[in-house]
Amino acid sequence: MSTESYATHPNLEKRFLQPPGWRWHMFAGHNGEKLRFGTAFPKHTIPKAVVVILPGLAEYCEKYFEIANDLLNKKYAVYIMEWQGQGRSFRHIKKNPHKRISNGFSNDVKDLDIFIRDYIIPSAVHPEVGRLPLAMLAHSMGGNIGLRYLKDNPKTFGCAAMTAPMFGIKAFKIIPPFMRVALAKILYEIGDHSYVPGARNYEPRTARKVKAIHSTDPVRNDIHDTWMEFDPNLQCGGVTYKWLYYAARTCSRIRKHSFLRSIHTPLLFATAGKEQLVSNSSIRHANKILPNANIVHFPDAGHEIMMETDTIRNEFLKSFDELIKINILYKKESTKPF
Repeated sequence: MSTESYATHPNLEKRFLQPPGWRWHMFAGHNGEKLRFGTAFPKHTIPKAVVVILPGLAEYCEKYFEIANDLLNKKYAVYIMEWQGQGRSFRHIKKNPHKRISNGFSNDVKDLDIFIRDYIIPSAVHPEVGRLPLAMLAHSMGGNIGLRYLKDNPKTFGCAAMTAPMFGIKAFKIIPPFMRVALAKILYEIGDHSYVPGARNYEPRTARKVKAIHSTDPVRNDIHDTWMEFDPNLQCGGVTYKWLYYAARTCSRIRKHSFLRSIHTPLLFATAGKEQLVSNSSIRHANKILPNANIVHFPDAGHEIMMETDTIRNEFLKSFDELIKINILYKKESTKPF
């Protein structure tokens, strides 16, 4: 556990920098490998709730500092963790830590369970009000892992909001659903730890000419690369055939009707009109089956809705705030004894 701040930081506006009171931590995941997470609590007030942020592929805590600052200003406490293979968490391949592989998304679910059970739940308590309610805020791959956690732990979170949740990979759209896992397995058996076509070690988005697909806000879009250039330990490259195989498997799993019908946690999905990475049609399909889910669409947004323009981003955060109020805060108030 550490309260250390960066001795220096990138040349960014204050809103993108480490929030006041931020604390860095490391914990041992299910296989003993070290994973990093960060926390912050609002100053001089009781948190209304604890927001647990689950990042997407290749992301890291620093990228969410602006979101964390916003949530702290709204009197929410914040926890953010980094999955195996990215951020300053354990990297799978020592010879090339840029390569993003997976040993199965069930491992990430196990790590998340340890994170919540051993670190969040014991500390999400205030002496005046008791246990603080939890809300999940997830992006893309983090949404996939988060949904698997919610299925197995239906009472932990009062609600969850997810931007561009990974129910499917858009590049697989032309392949019939029943063939996707089988094809991905064949590619994995051939390619293993090799990069998929077009993937490579980390290089700035400008070099890869993919800026527009993530965010239409030029300042927020550059945050991803700014921190990675400042701290090379955060750098993460493209995905491998092994990651693709396990991604296809987990997407197939969470699209099943039996899986979706078993999740009763109030959910909010946000989709992007300029989406190029995940399947919006799979999100819409899941939204129809889930017992307690709603969807909001942003026609002008890129994949990273929380990194979008003020208009888009603020509208989503307002919807998330309302989700918490309706499903956690108002319910909590209504159960207080007279």
